[in-house]
Amino acid sequence: MRVRFIQKSLCKIVWTNFFFFSTCIIFTNFLSNGRKTVKFKKGRNFGMVNNAQMVLTNYYNALGSKKIDRVIEIVHDEAKFIILKKEPSKKIPLYGTYEGKEGVKKYLNILEEAYQIDMFIINKIIGDQDTAFAWGSFRIKVRVTGKTFESDWAVVCEVEKEKIKLFQFFEDTAALEEAFDLT
Repeated sequence: MRVRFIQKSLCKIVWTNFFFFSTCIIFTNFLSNGRKTVKFKKGRNFGMVNNAQMVLTNYYNALGSKKIDRVIEIVHDEAKFIILKKEPSKKIPLYGTYEGKEGVKKYLNILEEAYQIDMFIINKIIGDQDTAFAWGSFRIKVRVTGKTFESDWAVVCEVEKEKIKLFQFFEDTAALEEAFDLT
Protein backbone atom coordinates (compact mmCIF):
# COMPACT_ATOMS: atom_id res chain seq x y z
CA MET A 1 0.00 0.00 0.00
CA ARG A 2 1.42 3.39 -0.93
CA VAL A 3 0.23 6.77 0.10
CA ARG A 4 0.26 9.73 -2.21
CA PHE A 5 0.07 13.13 -0.54
CA ILE A 6 -2.57 15.40 -2.05
CA GLN A 7 -2.30 18.18 0.56
CA LYS A 8 -0.22 18.65 3.67
CA SER A 9 -2.78 16.88 5.90
CA LEU A 10 -4.61 14.74 3.37
CA CYS A 11 -3.51 11.44 1.95
CA LYS A 12 -5.00 9.28 -0.74
CA ILE A 13 -4.51 5.57 -0.47
CA VAL A 14 -3.23 3.92 -3.60
CA TRP A 15 -3.36 0.14 -3.43
CA THR A 16 -0.31 -1.31 -5.11
CA ASN A 17 -0.04 -4.60 -3.29
CA PHE A 18 -2.88 -5.99 -1.21
CA PHE A 19 -0.59 -7.92 1.11
CA PHE A 20 2.10 -5.38 1.93
CA PHE A 21 1.75 -2.07 3.67
CA SER A 22 4.25 0.59 4.42
CA THR A 23 4.38 4.31 5.06
CA CYS A 24 1.59 6.44 6.46
CA ILE A 25 -2.17 6.31 6.00
CA ILE A 26 -4.04 9.37 7.20
CA PHE A 27 -7.80 9.65 7.41
CA THR A 28 -8.95 13.23 7.85
CA ASN A 29 -12.55 12.50 8.72
CA PHE A 30 -12.27 10.15 11.68
CA LEU A 31 -15.77 9.99 13.16
CA SER A 32 -16.83 13.62 13.35
CA ASN A 33 -14.76 16.24 11.54
CA GLY A 34 -11.81 16.90 9.25
CA ARG A 35 -9.41 17.76 12.11
CA LYS A 36 -9.24 14.14 13.23
CA THR A 37 -6.52 11.87 11.95
CA VAL A 38 -5.87 8.18 11.97
CA LYS A 39 -2.39 7.10 10.96
CA PHE A 40 -0.51 3.95 10.36
CA LYS A 41 2.88 4.97 11.65
CA LYS A 42 5.23 6.00 8.85
CA GLY A 43 7.77 3.46 7.73
CA ARG A 44 6.01 0.44 9.21
CA ASN A 45 5.97 -2.67 7.06
CA PHE A 46 3.16 -4.93 8.13
CA GLY A 47 4.42 -7.86 6.05
CA MET A 48 2.17 -10.70 4.96
CA VAL A 49 -1.39 -9.97 6.06
CA ASN A 50 -3.40 -12.84 7.52
CA ASN A 51 -7.17 -13.09 7.65
CA ALA A 52 -7.80 -11.58 11.11
CA GLN A 53 -5.16 -8.95 10.52
CA MET A 54 -6.87 -7.86 7.30
CA VAL A 55 -10.32 -7.81 8.95
CA LEU A 56 -9.03 -5.54 11.73
CA THR A 57 -7.28 -3.34 9.16
CA ASN A 58 -10.53 -3.10 7.17
CA TYR A 59 -12.38 -2.18 10.38
CA TYR A 60 -10.03 0.75 11.07
CA ASN A 61 -10.06 1.80 7.41
CA ALA A 62 -13.89 1.89 7.40
CA LEU A 63 -14.01 3.66 10.76
CA GLY A 64 -11.43 6.20 9.69
CA SER A 65 -13.32 7.04 6.52
CA LYS A 66 -16.64 7.35 8.39
CA LYS A 67 -18.15 4.37 6.55
CA ILE A 68 -20.15 3.18 9.55
CA ASP A 69 -22.28 0.86 7.41
CA ARG A 70 -19.04 -0.81 6.26
CA VAL A 71 -17.87 -1.03 9.90
CA ILE A 72 -21.11 -2.82 10.80
CA GLU A 73 -20.71 -5.21 7.82
CA ILE A 74 -17.36 -6.31 9.31
CA VAL A 75 -19.00 -7.09 12.68
CA HIS A 76 -20.26 -10.62 13.43
CA ASP A 77 -23.95 -10.96 14.39
CA GLU A 78 -22.83 -12.42 17.74
CA ALA A 79 -20.02 -9.92 18.30
CA LYS A 80 -18.87 -8.86 21.73
CA PHE A 81 -17.05 -5.52 21.98
CA ILE A 82 -15.50 -4.94 25.41
CA ILE A 83 -14.49 -1.32 25.70
CA LEU A 84 -12.07 -0.64 28.56
CA LYS A 85 -14.07 -2.40 31.29
CA LYS A 86 -16.65 -5.18 31.02
CA GLU A 87 -19.20 -3.46 33.26
CA PRO A 88 -20.91 -0.23 32.14
CA SER A 89 -20.49 2.99 34.08
CA LYS A 90 -22.77 5.99 34.43
CA LYS A 91 -19.69 8.21 34.80
CA ILE A 92 -17.69 6.93 31.80
CA PRO A 93 -20.05 6.40 28.85
CA LEU A 94 -17.83 4.01 26.87
CA TYR A 95 -17.18 1.49 29.65
CA GLY A 96 -18.99 -1.74 29.03
CA THR A 97 -19.68 -4.69 26.80
CA TYR A 98 -21.55 -4.12 23.55
CA GLU A 99 -23.11 -7.14 21.88
CA GLY A 100 -24.12 -7.72 18.29
CA LYS A 101 -24.33 -5.19 15.50
CA GLU A 102 -26.78 -3.00 17.42
CA GLY A 103 -24.43 -2.92 20.39
CA VAL A 104 -21.55 -1.84 18.15
CA LYS A 105 -23.73 0.91 16.65
CA LYS A 106 -24.46 2.10 20.19
CA TYR A 107 -20.73 2.05 21.04
CA LEU A 108 -19.87 4.08 17.92
CA ASN A 109 -22.61 6.62 18.69
CA ILE A 110 -21.32 7.06 22.25
CA LEU A 111 -17.77 7.41 20.92
CA GLU A 112 -18.82 10.17 18.54
CA GLU A 113 -21.00 12.00 21.07
CA ALA A 114 -18.69 11.86 24.10
CA TYR A 115 -15.24 12.29 22.53
CA GLN A 116 -13.48 14.46 20.01
CA ILE A 117 -10.67 12.37 18.57
CA ASP A 118 -7.84 14.71 17.64
CA MET A 119 -5.30 12.03 16.73
CA PHE A 120 -5.41 8.24 16.45
CA ILE A 121 -2.21 6.44 15.45
CA ILE A 122 -1.97 2.75 14.64
CA ASN A 123 1.61 1.60 15.18
CA LYS A 124 1.13 -1.97 14.04
CA ILE A 125 -1.43 -4.67 13.38
CA ILE A 126 -0.35 -8.31 13.62
CA GLY A 127 -2.33 -11.50 13.48
CA ASP A 128 -3.02 -14.96 12.18
CA GLN A 129 -6.14 -16.53 10.69
CA ASP A 130 -8.37 -16.05 13.75
CA THR A 131 -6.77 -13.41 15.99
CA ALA A 132 -5.35 -9.93 15.48
CA PHE A 133 -3.65 -7.50 17.80
CA ALA A 134 -3.03 -3.80 17.25
CA TRP A 135 -1.54 -0.98 19.24
CA GLY A 136 -0.87 2.70 18.96
CA SER A 137 -1.65 6.00 20.64
CA PHE A 138 -4.25 8.74 20.55
CA ARG A 139 -5.20 12.20 21.77
CA ILE A 140 -8.86 12.70 22.67
CA LYS A 141 -10.88 15.59 24.07
CA VAL A 142 -13.74 14.70 26.42
CA ARG A 143 -16.68 16.82 25.28
CA VAL A 144 -18.39 17.25 28.69
CA THR A 145 -15.25 18.59 30.45
CA GLY A 146 -13.28 19.99 27.52
CA LYS A 147 -10.19 18.19 28.85
CA THR A 148 -7.78 16.49 26.48
CA PHE A 149 -5.83 13.37 27.32
CA GLU A 150 -3.32 11.17 25.53
CA SER A 151 -2.91 7.44 25.89
CA ASP A 152 -1.34 4.41 24.36
CA TRP A 153 -3.93 1.81 23.38
CA ALA A 154 -4.14 -1.84 22.38
CA VAL A 155 -6.85 -4.03 20.92
CA VAL A 156 -7.31 -7.78 20.71
CA CYS A 157 -9.65 -9.02 18.01
CA GLU A 158 -10.99 -12.50 17.26
CA VAL A 159 -12.45 -13.18 13.84
CA GLU A 160 -14.92 -15.81 12.70
CA LYS A 161 -16.05 -16.12 9.06
CA GLU A 162 -14.20 -12.86 8.21
CA LYS A 163 -16.22 -10.90 10.80
CA ILE A 164 -15.13 -9.47 14.14
CA LYS A 165 -16.56 -11.68 16.86
CA LEU A 166 -14.56 -10.36 19.83
CA PHE A 167 -13.04 -6.90 20.13
CA GLN A 168 -11.42 -5.82 23.39
CA PHE A 169 -9.97 -2.32 23.62
CA PHE A 170 -7.47 -1.16 26.27
CA GLU A 171 -6.19 2.32 27.13
CA ASP A 172 -5.04 4.32 30.15
CA THR A 173 -8.31 4.40 32.11
CA ALA A 174 -6.75 6.50 34.91
CA ALA A 175 -6.03 9.27 32.37
CA LEU A 176 -9.55 8.89 30.96
CA GLU A 177 -11.13 9.17 34.40
CA GLU A 178 -9.00 12.23 35.15
CA ALA A 179 -10.24 13.82 31.90
CA PHE A 180 -13.79 13.16 33.15
CA ASP A 181 -12.91 14.93 36.46
CA LEU A 182 -13.37 11.72 38.47
CA THR A 183 -10.07 11.86 40.35
